[in-house]
Amino acid sequence: MGMLAKVKKAVGVRTSAFDTDALDDLIAAAVAEMARAGISMPVALDAGEGITESVEGDPLLRRAVILYCKANFGHTVNSELYQAAFDKLEAALCLRGDDDEV
Repeated sequence: MGMLAKVKKAVGVRTSAFDTDALDDLIAAAVAEMARAGISMPVALDAGEGITESVEGDPLLRRAVILYCKANFGHTVNSELYQAAFDKLEAALCLRGDDDEV
């Protein structure tokens, strides 16, 4: 299961109507946000289509993307909780350094 499918399942989307417009953009934004924060990413951001799949091998990056998407997709009661969880995981990922990559 690819990153888009995992995010769709996490946010409760069962249609492909949101794929390119909303969810793909959120996944890319999550990856860009983590790279901006100084987290080592498996591929360069300008690698094109491989961006969303680049986090597949790292469970912490995968979880961070899902949390970011849950916090920013739609307006849910728990958006602030998901954002706080993303922020904490992002901070922890910043501290792990390049030697700790999965």
